[in-house]
Amino acid sequence: FAGTCRATAVGRDTSSFPFQGVMFHTTNGGTTWSQQISNVSSLNSVCFGDSNIGMVAGTFNLLWTTDGGQTWKIKEGPYAIGACHCINARTAIAVSGLGHIYRTTDSWASWSDFYTGQDPLVAVGFADSSHGIVVNQVGQVFRTTDGGISWTTLSQTLSAGDYFTNITFADANNGLEVAE
Repeated sequence: FAGTCRATAVGRDTSSFPFQGVMFHTTNGGTTWSQQISNVSSLNSVCFGDSNIGMVAGTFNLLWTTDGGQTWKIKEGPYAIGACHCINARTAIAVSGLGHIYRTTDSWASWSDFYTGQDPLVAVGFADSSHGIVVNQVGQVFRTTDGGISWTTLSQTLSAGDYFTNITFADANNGLEVAE
């Protein structure tokens, strides 16, 4: 994260209600940051499928970029998105606080929906383009081995009493789940 590295950070301004989304972008490895997009709802997650194509998921908004995060457009799509993961420039998985796992394969033009019956879903991570995990806030795990086309509920939860917030993978055998 140095030199000419670009990055985008998203979140919410909690000083007012309803919470407003905030987004910051850097093109110099984090030396300076510029604020982008205002007057949208809470922004929860950001992912990039390649160096130019990316998505920001928010409570009531999906934002899409084709220029590496310099500009963003609001897109129609699923709502109440808590987390997203871009598999490539056309395919992404998004999870909702209402128990839905959404998948797009056409750069966010349309979405397929898998309803888990478990909410809220809070994190999604993939080890590669096929193997992924979704988790709800109390540790119930859903797994895919086909890039999010189908999902299996695992019988064991991760831990009792924790509030899960994120998941990431180094490879197909090693991952890390973050909890509060």
